[in-house]
Amino acid sequence: MPVPDAPNVLRPVLMESSENSKLFIRMRNLFVSRQAKISVDILLGAGLLAAGICSKLQGNYTNYWASPHCITSILWFLLILVHIAQHWRVIKAFTRKKVIMKNRITLLTVVTFIVMTLSIFTFFMEITIPLLHAHGIISRLFILMVIIHTIDKCRQKKKSR
Repeated sequence: MPVPDAPNVLRPVLMESSENSKLFIRMRNLFVSRQAKISVDILLGAGLLAAGICSKLQGNYTNYWASPHCITSILWFLLILVHIAQHWRVIKAFTRKKVIMKNRITLLTVVTFIVMTLSIFTFFMEITIPLLHAHGIISRLFILMVIIHTIDKCRQKKKSR
């Protein structure tokens, strides 16, 4: 579709730009599609399991950044960021006080995620045994909240059908 009042030289560029925006919209829709969200959720579950298994197999040697536990945890953390991006509209709506009070499980999940992230950032300063123990306790609380959050969201989806 030609752009009115544009010089002939600019028309292909403007058309290409609109095609790029259509491609961007298609890619965004694919990113937030139900299948993409389910795929990320499955990968999050598998990654959480893998990080936990690596932690148990390594014992006291999980405090090395190149360890399998750290690598799988970093990949899992990146998937969490993708999960947050996919649900950004809901997260923005979640900031209203009424919505927060109705979704206490999600609120607790977010709070434990923030505390977990802070526990990871403390490792950039120094890795000590007490910090590792605190991180282990926080991670168990976070895993518990993730499981409860997942069950709650599955129940909500069943009710909405």
